[in-house]
Amino acid sequence: MQIKVTEYKKKAEDETKVQEALEEYKKKTDREMEAMNAKLEEAKAINDRLEKSKKKLQQEVEDANVELESQRSAFTQSERKQRKFDQSLAEEKAVSEKLAQERDLAERDSREKETKILNLTRELDELRELFDKQKSLTTSQQRELDDLMSSKDDVGKSVRFNSFTY
Repeated sequence: MQIKVTEYKKKAEDETKVQEALEEYKKKTDREMEAMNAKLEEAKAINDRLEKSKKKLQQEVEDANVELESQRSAFTQSERKQRKFDQSLAEEKAVSEKLAQERDLAERDSREKETKILNLTRELDELRELFDKQKSLTTSQQRELDDLMSSKDDVGKSVRFNSFTY
C-alpha cells in the first residue's frame, strides 16, 4: 500500500507537473495570443492609416488628372488661338507687303510724273521764251512797218511792203 501511495503521490506529482506545465503553456499561449492580438490591432491600425492614405492619394491623383485634363484643354485652346493669330499675322504681313509694293509703285510713278512735269515745265518755259521773242520781234517789225507806212516818199506816194503773217 505504501507503494501504491507512493505511486499515487508520484502520479499526482507528475500530474501536478503536467498541470503546471499546461498552465504555463496556457499562460505562454495567452501571452502570445495577446501579443498576436496587439500586433493584429496594430496591423489593423496601420491598415486603416494606409487605406486613408490610399484614398487621399487616389483623390489627389483624380484631382491631378482633372487638372491635367483642364491644362490639356487650355493648351489645345491656346494652340488654336496661336494658329489663328499666326494666320492673322501672316495675312496682315501679306497685306502690308502688298501695300508696300503699291506704295513703291506709286512713289516710282510719282517720280516719273514729277520728272515729266519738270521736263514739260522746262519745255513750256522755253516755248514761252521763244513766244516772247517772237512777239517782241513781231511787235518791233510792226512798228517799223507802221513807221514806214506813215512816212511817204518825195512824190507823195505811199511805200508798200508785203505784210508779214505769223
